[in-house]
Amino acid sequence: CEAGAGGHEIPELIYTEILDEEGLSVTPGELGEITVTPFGQEAMPLLRYRTGDLARLHVEKCICGRSTRRLGPIEGRKHQMIKWKGTTVYPQQIENALNTKYVNYLIKVSTDDLGLDKLTIVFSDQLSLGELEEIALLLAQKIRVKPIMEQASIDHIRKELFPSGSRKPKRFIDSRI
Repeated sequence: CEAGAGGHEIPELIYTEILDEEGLSVTPGELGEITVTPFGQEAMPLLRYRTGDLARLHVEKCICGRSTRRLGPIEGRKHQMIKWKGTTVYPQQIENALNTKYVNYLIKVSTDDLGLDKLTIVFSDQLSLGELEEIALLLAQKIRVKPIMEQASIDHIRKELFPSGSRKPKRFIDSRI
């Protein structure tokens, strides 16, 4: 959309649903899994294909003037969901909060002794204590969680960001059991 208010659905080509865990439609504006039925497939039709992406569907008239349904931005992946101290967080939300100012960091998720998710963000050891506190405040405001903050050398972070043979950074490291 030119107004930046989401992606308009083309009803002649695709039908989009947002579903909850049980496969039921959620109310407009509620977060759920994108499920699509494309109408143009001939060789292998797809019916209610669950993508694993999480987003919101908006049905109200857009500020650009169009009245078709709109799909909001992808807020995460279903299998990457992190439950941290009673709050559901997705790595994409953390990246969206940090990418405006920081580039050298890793998001690590592991399992603690009780079998719960443990969320750690590793930053460069070149950041001061004040900068780390500023980041913690930013995350608390944007995503309503305060993860464990650690520091490591910039070389260590870059080595994990770009595993051998990879040109694309791998910022999210999931080592849950």
